[in-house]
Amino acid sequence: MKHYPTLTLALLIVFGSISCKKEKQTQNNTAEISVDFDGTTKKFQTVFASKNDLSIFYSLSISGVTGSESLSILLYSSDGNWASGQTYEIVAENGSMSTANAVTYAANVTSMDPQFLWSSSAVTNVEEHFTCTLTEVTSEYVKGTFSADIYQNVTSAPPKKHLTNGKFYARFQ
Repeated sequence: MKHYPTLTLALLIVFGSISCKKEKQTQNNTAEISVDFDGTTKKFQTVFASKNDLSIFYSLSISGVTGSESLSILLYSSDGNWASGQTYEIVAENGSMSTANAVTYAANVTSMDPQFLWSSSAVTNVEEHFTCTLTEVTSEYVKGTFSADIYQNVTSAPPKKHLTNGKFYARFQ
């Protein structure tokens, strides 16, 4: 089985931050991630964003949970300058796949079984696709659009899902 450091980081961010921001998110019912999974729309309504200084680079994560599912968008930068109009694709900071911009999806957040884990990066022998554009960034929130192909965390011929028409609005924690 392939090790997914990006997916692990995303899940830690989701689980570590959700309880801290639940009260703030209920005050703003417009926070949401919406995306079409192979043509079927999914909405994640417990949503938050965080900026992190990781010493040698910076990260921006937008995470959402609905029911037993979670989705995270992970962006990396060498300068931490998150601004409207910037577009990110799968490009790793300093050549490290652990810092590849990505979308991760957990179909069941209560299980670490690989069949429930999906990612747009760090999957071998597949064509990777991920694009995210920040459309509005303030000190309080971030908005943007995204699309990606995500692959199941299995060792042979991983199934693929097309994520299209993705958009998000998330408040910083």
